[in-house]
Amino acid sequence: MKAVSNLRRANDPFAAALMPPPEETEDERVKRVREQAEAARVSREIDESLQEAKKLIEKRKKATKVLLLGKLTPLITSPISSSRPKVKPSPARAQP
Repeated sequence: MKAVSNLRRANDPFAAALMPPPEETEDERVKRVREQAEAARVSREIDESLQEAKKLIEKRKKATKVLLLGKLTPLITSPISSSRPKVKPSPARAQP
């Protein structure tokens, strides 16, 4: 089995790129492992913040759904309707 996994690693360019250098010292290995752990931690934090942002966006979408009931008023007034008097004179005040 080990020969098969070594053969796959030899053919896999990503596995070859991620393998440590053959002349790596113990101090270099410890440093590399720490840096990989730090990179993984930062990656998890970024993933968590993206998930939280996605949840907030979904909450806002749900919160903005509003049903308006009632008579619709025209948003644009025509020149004819705006030139009409707003108050009709009462018959008692009408001049002869």
